[in-house]
Amino acid sequence: MPTEILVFDTWILYSSSLANSFSHSSSSAVAVATSILASVVANPGSDVNSQPNRLWATHREYQEYLVPTPAPDLTFHVQAITDGLQRLTVQSDTPSAEDLANRPTQSQPPANVLPATQATSDHPSFTSDPEAMVTLRNRERNSRTKKAHRIFDKIDKDAQICLHKLAGVASPAELTILESEAKHLRPAFEAVTREVPSLDERRKVIGQRLFLIEAGLEQLRLLHPRSNDEPLEYNSNHHFDRAIDLYSPVAQMTMFIAVICTVMIGVSRDMGNLILRLFSLTLRWAFRDRDGNLDATRSSIMDQIPSTVETVLSKFNLDGKTTIYATCPECHCTYPPIFKPGSSIPHYPERCTNRPYPGAEECDSFLLDSQSPSDNTSPRPLKPYVVYDFHDYLASLLSRTDLEDIMDRSCDELMETINKKELAPSYVTDVFQGEYIRTFEGPIKGQLFVDQPGTEGRYLFAINVDFFSTEGMTIRGATASSGIISLSCLNLPLEMRNNNENIYLASVIPGPNEPRLTELNHYVRPVVDQFVESWERGVRYTRTANHLTGRCTRSAIAIAVCDLPGGHKLSQTANHSSHFYCTRCTCFHKSTLGRTDFKNWQLRDCNVLREHAMEWKNAATRKEQEHLFSAHGVRWSELWRLPYWDPPRMLVVDCMHCLLEGLCQYHFREVLKLTSASATANAPQPNAFDYQFQQPDTNSGLAENVVKQVSQIHNLLVAPLSVAEPDLEAAFLALTHKLHRKNKDAIVYVAKSLNLSHSHPRATKLQWAEELCTWRRKFPTSVPTEFAPKLVTVDVMDRIRAVVKETSTPSWLPSVPYNFGDAAAGTLKADEWRTMATVYLPIALISVWSTGTSHPLPSASAATKKVLDHTMALVSAVSLACRRTMTQFRMDAYRDHLTFWYSNLCQLHPESSYRVNAHMAFHVYDFLRLFGPVRSWWCFPFERLIGILQRLPHNHKHGQIEMTMTLSFLKVTKLKQWLQRPDCPAFLRECKVVFDKAFGKSDVQSSPADSAFVVVPSNLRHLIKGPRVALRAYHIVNKLTYSRSSTHLGNSLVMFYPKGNRSKRPVPGSIEHIIVYPTNKVLYTIRRQVEAQIGTADPYAEYPHFPAQLYCNQLSDDLEVIQPDWVMSHYVRWNFSKDHCVVLNLSRVMATISNPNIVMKTTASAWSAIPLINRKATDTMKEGLVAPGRKKRGRTDDDTVDSRQAECEEKSQAKLAKTDDPSKGKNKE
Repeated sequence: MPTEILVFDTWILYSSSLANSFSHSSSSAVAVATSILASVVANPGSDVNSQPNRLWATHREYQEYLVPTPAPDLTFHVQAITDGLQRLTVQSDTPSAEDLANRPTQSQPPANVLPATQATSDHPSFTSDPEAMVTLRNRERNSRTKKAHRIFDKIDKDAQICLHKLAGVASPAELTILESEAKHLRPAFEAVTREVPSLDERRKVIGQRLFLIEAGLEQLRLLHPRSNDEPLEYNSNHHFDRAIDLYSPVAQMTMFIAVICTVMIGVSRDMGNLILRLFSLTLRWAFRDRDGNLDATRSSIMDQIPSTVETVLSKFNLDGKTTIYATCPECHCTYPPIFKPGSSIPHYPERCTNRPYPGAEECDSFLLDSQSPSDNTSPRPLKPYVVYDFHDYLASLLSRTDLEDIMDRSCDELMETINKKELAPSYVTDVFQGEYIRTFEGPIKGQLFVDQPGTEGRYLFAINVDFFSTEGMTIRGATASSGIISLSCLNLPLEMRNNNENIYLASVIPGPNEPRLTELNHYVRPVVDQFVESWERGVRYTRTANHLTGRCTRSAIAIAVCDLPGGHKLSQTANHSSHFYCTRCTCFHKSTLGRTDFKNWQLRDCNVLREHAMEWKNAATRKEQEHLFSAHGVRWSELWRLPYWDPPRMLVVDCMHCLLEGLCQYHFREVLKLTSASATANAPQPNAFDYQFQQPDTNSGLAENVVKQVSQIHNLLVAPLSVAEPDLEAAFLALTHKLHRKNKDAIVYVAKSLNLSHSHPRATKLQWAEELCTWRRKFPTSVPTEFAPKLVTVDVMDRIRAVVKETSTPSWLPSVPYNFGDAAAGTLKADEWRTMATVYLPIALISVWSTGTSHPLPSASAATKKVLDHTMALVSAVSLACRRTMTQFRMDAYRDHLTFWYSNLCQLHPESSYRVNAHMAFHVYDFLRLFGPVRSWWCFPFERLIGILQRLPHNHKHGQIEMTMTLSFLKVTKLKQWLQRPDCPAFLRECKVVFDKAFGKSDVQSSPADSAFVVVPSNLRHLIKGPRVALRAYHIVNKLTYSRSSTHLGNSLVMFYPKGNRSKRPVPGSIEHIIVYPTNKVLYTIRRQVEAQIGTADPYAEYPHFPAQLYCNQLSDDLEVIQPDWVMSHYVRWNFSKDHCVVLNLSRVMATISNPNIVMKTTASAWSAIPLINRKATDTMKEGLVAPGRKKRGRTDDDTVDSRQAECEEKSQAKLAKTDDPSKGKNKE
């Protein structure tokens, strides 16, 4: 037989090759090769029924199945086969390597493959029936058969190359490379399932070649065993095996619809099966001829369509590699599955053996379901914990050519600038331009992590841990909480980084209760395990999109993005409400929360923290652990296993929670009390006088309750004496009694802070109270005639609601409740607070509290102006922190505004208090310097992920909810990844357009139909050239919608550069027409907003980082034509008065004040010398322009559609900057 000759020839060639490789004699080489071939022939192989299940298998078990293992000891069978092969050697001539290399291969199927007699016996489909023979010939000529032959040609060629390379293997490294090259052959070979005689004959020949290759590799691996220092081998070939590609387009389309209905729309499996059968029935009726029959081709198509959704899902390869752990319901300890030899059934311990703390007894809780399992399964965990394999996730990203190129380009571009010794750009737009990644060292000391050696890939990630309610609020406020561990790849641009298909959902932590203290470590450990492997050894993927023979990668966590409670829990540091409230600096004790001397704050030492964590971990008793924690505020965290873990620099302050949901909500709701209840309540009793009391510091040694009573005593001393008392002495006596009810330590502290003393060394509490009362007699007893009136009134709340309701805004700006301040409005989300704090509230408050507004008392105007200036400092700080480009100028201005706001908080609002959020907000400056704009390291994308998980259908049973969430989300992401691949079938790419439109991701705008083109209207003929144009209602540019004013007023309001000259200030205007030429060229006709007259008082001009100003509330009569790329951003407009309106530029890349009558020429160096509120400097000309440098990495990832605006704005602004130094003043006004 031809196959026998081929096997023998290859065996002889392999024998001579091994002889050269290992320097054996000729006879010994033949003996070695004979022994090798005999052993592999005798090896029965693995039992298909015992292969590990991909859902229940551990990572190691699954990989051991995929990676060849050493052959078993089969001495008896090997000897018998060896004797037979030696006899065959004596009877045959040994062909040379050249003869074998020149042997023709069957690259194309022959016209007549087999004689009729041989075909009859070898191929069951052959028959002497003439009609059947015609069918067989048609199958031979079928396109699927030709495609299979092409696949076999490629496999055959690669197999021959591998056979020749076997002779040159002399080191473990060469063997590893050859193994990677050969591993893709067997899966590709087995994927060809078409059965026709020509393919069956080639299948035998190629199969024997692959058999010899695998045998040789196994034996060479015994000679060159793997080292622990070698990269972990991960078989990623299954990401390239797509069974769906082998089906006809009609069958693919039918199955794709069924998958969409099941995975994306969420129909049940029964309904999915119904849809699939209805499509099959429809196609069968459509395919029938007049006689009701199907021809061979159409019959084959119908046979390809499965009858169940489960079968369809298997064709799309939507199941990722997951591991299910058994979780203890009491202590949250997790246990990986255990597999018996030759079994794919997972086993778990029956009871928990964890000791929660040193010296404790074993938990001993039940881990498994008590219900009897079926015959072939083991008991299931009571509380399963599903972890998606990180290596499988990264392999899925690297299976796409576009993503692999982009991920590698991030490191290459950064290294290019570093090698050229270029300084960090002045205008930072991405995390890779920040200080941290530019200095982050890799596993080799002194070498940057982004310095990719050879073809090795280096990838950085941001990790998030957060908890959420799966059921929402229940009766009496009870909640059921689950958590997520998710990561995003920082190498990807922002427009792709946080897309569902690219984010890594590692696990959903099972509820209903959150893990306590160090119990979170049990859930984080499986994820950290994989990052430790990737850092220390590296991971070699057998195949990627750009490296068919595989490549090595290393991954690291660069940023931990959590809210304050989550960050402290992840890092196992003391709670943020403790005296160790800060994870970045050494500020200690809550009495220091009011400090603003940030220049004196010292960074916490990472090495010292690591030592304290190790001491806590190695403590012998629980009491010793508690003592260490009280002294240092640090416990052991699994993240300390990462050699590079540095919480003071990597655990960032999330701006979404800290600034938007923290400071903004606190200031507007609790300090200013912008609520309906506060507006209608009686005005609070004002103080009789103001006095700056000394607050307790860290060294005072006062207990926490004493510190609170000190504040209460301060309030009693400045309060007016009660008017209900009959005389003044009685009022002072009542004050003495109130003071006497306070703690003595608090009374003594206040008295001594006022430099009061007592003649008796052992004075009683009453005597100290009388001393304070004597001090009080020196100050006014009643409220002054002119005092600060009530700030928030019904009129103020009505003005805020009027601004919210009447302001013209673009459609991408998040809507907020019209009834803001009412209890019915509910709790605002972070992005709603961003809109309120940076758009609506400043517009409204300036209109009622600024200079020139009317008030009941003369003194009220000055008081409200102080409050307004204080509020606008916070607004300016938040606006600067949320910009999409960051400069040193902006960072300094942010910290200046924050300092002004915080240092005056308790002076203007004595009832307020210092907060941890405010202290952490100062550290936002540090992280802006380390990681660039906040868009790369805030929680918006992870909060959106939580929202997606909450909307997934589930059975409301904890333990099963989390598994359903993980597996369902994984299927969705796998399907989206498949649709995004460049090699996705062409007709399915057309389906993707419909898919994106249905799920709100498409910005494709079809061209106008021929019938839409009309003669140019008469009122436009003086502006528009050409006989025929189409007038459109809207135009989409970079996922941003621009409309004509008659369609959507807010979308028509744009800031644009006159005549496209970006060296000039942008001006506001309203789009009146959108004109499309037959060539698809688009133009806008626009009317400018008329500028306010010279000398008009503009209260908004006082706040340069709030880019609003007054214009006349009418548009120009003149139409002008502009191009879409002249547009910088949208703006909002609100009618300030009968004659004027407020125009607020919504650009979040840059801010501008374009009133030509207000010229700002303050330099950055002089900024700190000017009173903060009076600083008038244009962001546009000073620092708001996007400087040239590194290429833009795509749009930002806000929780809202307004992130799309950044992409459009950044592209238009990139051409404007001429220098990185804003002080040079090249961009003149």
